[in-house]
Amino acid sequence: SPDGSHISFTSNPTPRADDGDLTAIWVLDVASKQKRRLVSGDAPTHTARWSADSKWIAYLGNARAGGVRKTDLYIIPADGGSPRKLSESFELDANTPFWSQDGKTIYFSSESRETVQIFAAGVATGTVAPITDLPGTFQLADITHDGATAVGIYSDPQRPGEISRIAIGAAGAKTVTRVTNLNRFLDDYAISDTEVVKWRSKDGTQIEGVLTKPVDFDASKKYPFLLNPHGGPTGASLMTFGSQAQLMAANGYLVLQPNFRGSTGRGEAFAAANRNNWGKGDYEDCISGVQSIVWRLHDLLDSDADEHVQSGLARRWVNRSCGDVFAERHSALHAMVL
Repeated sequence: SPDGSHISFTSNPTPRADDGDLTAIWVLDVASKQKRRLVSGDAPTHTARWSADSKWIAYLGNARAGGVRKTDLYIIPADGGSPRKLSESFELDANTPFWSQDGKTIYFSSESRETVQIFAAGVATGTVAPITDLPGTFQLADITHDGATAVGIYSDPQRPGEISRIAIGAAGAKTVTRVTNLNRFLDDYAISDTEVVKWRSKDGTQIEGVLTKPVDFDASKKYPFLLNPHGGPTGASLMTFGSQAQLMAANGYLVLQPNFRGSTGRGEAFAAANRNNWGKGDYEDCISGVQSIVWRLHDLLDSDADEHVQSGLARRWVNRSCGDVFAERHSALHAMVL
């Protein structure tokens, strides 16, 4: 705690891997060396952060251990009491909380579709609002004492993560200043353009993905195409620097990274949408994405090139079906596993 009287820490009941999600926050009184559990019950709690006056603790928690579940932001009196959920009406996951010096606001970053933005939770109102509107990912690391600037790691498709800062005095902040330039060697390389694309899956669900175009993309030329679904399956492809996508694009490929159902960044319901449907709905999302890009850019795809599919899950099934999809438009195309 800022006044030095207490230490908060997170522990698991055992070191077993099966108990990895069974986290609990404890508070140790420095003078008496006595410890107590911060929150009663079996629900996981973790990532405690003290307010500047040492009177409150913000922390993250889940309704249950294991599986797909939302991560919420809570506050609780430091000397004990009932916790209050600040992210009740917020559909995304909260990450490490950072208090404002006056104790009125708690800031955190959260994955929002293909980006990571900074959000602010009002302690009194329990409302959460976005502070940034960035085309990349900003992983919050701290807030300055005057509350005017956020500091963290920012990356976008053109640049790997760098220590950066952004003014957060008004909602919708869009200008990031990079403090470091650790990847200046990339100035000697051509970097591909990346964009978010959207399409409808077989059942009408809107799916999004990240499309990276070949270096020096020319609409008058033809290109081979690569489908590269993320692993997990609970994860997401983001608008951040991707060395693999850049490598393939540098070699002339269009690269699609679909965020199929089961992906993060769209709330708990979407992240759990492939439950009891694993390998079916998410597969349809990937294949419909391929078909969408084929029909959108079919005149640009090279009918004399092989079609490649890279996937962690059921890649043989996706592989065979991708061949069927491309056969409809280009009989010379066929699927291969990388």
